[in-house]
Amino acid sequence: MSEVLIRGTPNNNYTHIHGVLHNGWPIEFNLPRLSNSDAHTTQDSVGIQFDHLIGKQTHDGWWVKAALKHSGPPQDTTYLLSKGSDYNVTYDFVKRDDVAARV
Repeated sequence: MSEVLIRGTPNNNYTHIHGVLHNGWPIEFNLPRLSNSDAHTTQDSVGIQFDHLIGKQTHDGWWVKAALKHSGPPQDTTYLLSKGSDYNVTYDFVKRDDVAARV
């Protein structure tokens, strides 16, 4: 179950997603504003962290689906990745540095 929130004003906003995976693990992340989508992780002037890895495809065909909720620095983030073939989907949990090296 997840909740998608659009926060901010009509001209200056971002998307915040949080929820729980089927295994009970919490997810939480902020998608970047369209105007600053080039860097991997940025922080705006009020301290909001944006995650630019979500939605990317790795060189080996995995999709970055979500970030697990954590209270540490961005480099400690663990991501949920998925890869499909025919009617089968495989999932994996990968640390940020490994994901960043693969996109």
